[in-house]
Amino acid sequence: MRQYLLIWFVFLASFMGCVDDESNTRIEELNEVTLEGLQDKYSAKLGSYLQIPLSIKTATGDESRLSFVWYTYTATSRLKADTLGKTKDLNAFIDPKILVPGEDYSLVVKITDQTTGVYYRKKMKLEVLSDFTKGTLLLCEENGSSALHFMVDDAEKTFIKNVFEAANGEKLVHPTRVYALNPNKYQPQMKEVLVLCENETGGYFLNPVSMKSNRTVESAITFMPETGIYSSKLHVASTSRSVDYLIISNQVFKRGTNMGAMTWDAPMVVVEGATEYQIGTGMVQSTSGPAFYDELNGRILVHSNTVWNKAPLKQLKTEAGDLNYFDCNNMGTGMEYLAGGLLSANNECWMLLRQKETMQSYLYKIRITSANQGTSLAKIAITPEIAPHFAEATCFASLNDMKDILFYSTGNSVYSIALSSLREGVTSNLEAEIIDGNKDGFSITGMKVDAILVPAPTPENPLATRTAQQVRLCIRDQNVTGNSKGGIAYYELGTVGGIHADPVYRKAGFCDRVIDIEEKYE
Repeated sequence: MRQYLLIWFVFLASFMGCVDDESNTRIEELNEVTLEGLQDKYSAKLGSYLQIPLSIKTATGDESRLSFVWYTYTATSRLKADTLGKTKDLNAFIDPKILVPGEDYSLVVKITDQTTGVYYRKKMKLEVLSDFTKGTLLLCEENGSSALHFMVDDAEKTFIKNVFEAANGEKLVHPTRVYALNPNKYQPQMKEVLVLCENETGGYFLNPVSMKSNRTVESAITFMPETGIYSSKLHVASTSRSVDYLIISNQVFKRGTNMGAMTWDAPMVVVEGATEYQIGTGMVQSTSGPAFYDELNGRILVHSNTVWNKAPLKQLKTEAGDLNYFDCNNMGTGMEYLAGGLLSANNECWMLLRQKETMQSYLYKIRITSANQGTSLAKIAITPEIAPHFAEATCFASLNDMKDILFYSTGNSVYSIALSSLREGVTSNLEAEIIDGNKDGFSITGMKVDAILVPAPTPENPLATRTAQQVRLCIRDQNVTGNSKGGIAYYELGTVGGIHADPVYRKAGFCDRVIDIEEKYE
């Protein structure tokens, strides 16, 4: 038996020794890939082709075993990315059925070594554009009617006339202001163009890509005042970016943009003092929240937008030890709001009011705290000694990026006053002319002061931008022949050596009068 077992084991061992070893012990050389020449951001227009040549280097010099895929996604579509191409060089049609202007797209190229399975990725940003993505909205009057034009932010400043009428088949009636809204980047459906009007609709919300009306202002308000004609005059967002406001027929409407609200609540109520109120055409963006001037009762009303947006309007309470330059709840009758802004000192702001009967203007300096408490700091009459041309002013403005500055324009010039120098007892001339319309050949019909994103390309980032503080004027250009002298003139503000304004851009001859100017970035 032992002999048979021995023979069997010898046979088995000899059989196993004859089996071929087919396992792969070869080590593949890693063909490392390096991507070159790609930018961090690309832009492409709907209906065009996005072309990106790809330059790569490999460790072995062999690209034959590489595969390529280009795809794009947003923060909400990461799991269903859209493939743009599967070739080395991208040549992709920007399909409006797939890609939407204004969305934050990531663009990715993925290179895979088919032999080893090793892949390499490069993520970039993709900006999708339409005719109306970037540029300037121009609300105008022409031949007795109103129109909305668009000036494209391209090298040629392409001018597209009558975009509202073309998209909606009707003309605008009594428009007052135009705004490009993007209150919540996490809610792309909230991107809209808003045209405010004094008519039975109150204005229109437009699709920012097509300029087609989505709804009227009247339909977007929970409870609209029954006035027949809605005097829609102002839209403004809070500095907290949690609330935005509409002033319609002298009442304040709000919505919680942080909650993605598409409609505005009923008119805000006042829970202290008189319940009726009339808000003028402005709001002070104090560091503690918005402050409105009630022209009916001569008082300051504030809104705390930090309590889930539910707080009502309240009178500004007076702090103990107030210097009593004025009573925040009794600032006089017949006063109208002209402008407001921030001061450099913490929690301090200012309001410019004018007595309608006498046309005397006063500057009020106020400290507002987060608890809706207020302290009057100064009440100063704007006299001809302080500002010789102030009585002629028709437009007033301020800019949070340039605190302590009041800008105002007459029919011919733009002036500024450094409010830090405007104190009780000052009688010297503080007025500084920064734009001379007579010298430049135009008269001024409107003014806006704003912080504008302008190109600031670098070799490393050709699409880089910077913020420029600009005075944007609505003008009548005397150099244009015919009746259509309306146009725009832009000036960049500087502070080195004193406040000054340098010409940036000018265009005229496309309408009778420009009503409003608004920059649209996406």
